[in-house]
Amino acid sequence: MVDRIKNRTEWQDWFKRLSWPAASREKAWLERILWEDIFRETIEKEGSIDVKAIADLLMRIKSGEPVEYVTGKSHFFGMIFQVGPAVLIPRPETEELVDWVLTDFPIRPIAVADLGTGSGVIPVVLKKKRPGWNLYGLDVSTEALETARSNARSHHCTIHWIHADLLDPEIAGNFPHLDVVISNPPYISREETNLMSLNTSHEPELALIVNDTDPLLFYRRIVAFAEATGAHTVYLELNEFLTDAYRSWVGNLLGWQAGFRVDMQGKTRMLRLTRGH
Repeated sequence: MVDRIKNRTEWQDWFKRLSWPAASREKAWLERILWEDIFRETIEKEGSIDVKAIADLLMRIKSGEPVEYVTGKSHFFGMIFQVGPAVLIPRPETEELVDWVLTDFPIRPIAVADLGTGSGVIPVVLKKKRPGWNLYGLDVSTEALETARSNARSHHCTIHWIHADLLDPEIAGNFPHLDVVISNPPYISREETNLMSLNTSHEPELALIVNDTDPLLFYRRIVAFAEATGAHTVYLELNEFLTDAYRSWVGNLLGWQAGFRVDMQGKTRMLRLTRGH
């Protein structure tokens, strides 16, 4: 019986013998992620790793805890970010939203605010891809902002972080004139929480759930914020089950043109609002 693992080959041999309730592709992905995000660095520093410590981590994953929380890392837009239970785990559809912004604004410098920034992946990626942009990240959670600041430092980015509540009608006063607003706001109602996956149930309610009878509450506030700061373009991530509600809402927005976009799974998950400037 092996007590300690000293290199990648030993790790792969040990993991192959492991009984794991998942498809072979998922098991191979897990082996690679755990090695790259945890075990390689540990072995480089300490020479080996205790098999019991590995087993404890795997038990957490088996119980439904997201792999990203277990490793403390998430891969987004080809970069590695720190994550933890205080922030949402970045999703592939958020990468698509960020790519939409980058495609729309390839050259000129602009001022952009990410509302509900969480781990800060959106402003950090935008700053890395567009160094001339002025980036702001807002969140009501001090723990989330600590994570965002840490990620900005790791990637050598200067971002303006603001601790405030998006629902506060006075928050626009904390910002200069903006060009673009981007947000993945809370959009799950209390009634929908029973549909959440086991992994999602580990993520912060503050970033997921709307404690209001109006599921579009945050979206309305974001547009009001954009108008107050002079922003001419808004990018929003959507709840795939509220498409009709979104279409009805944007149909009544004065002065804004709406464009919906489906994600790689064919679901309506993104919205761009534009107005004259």
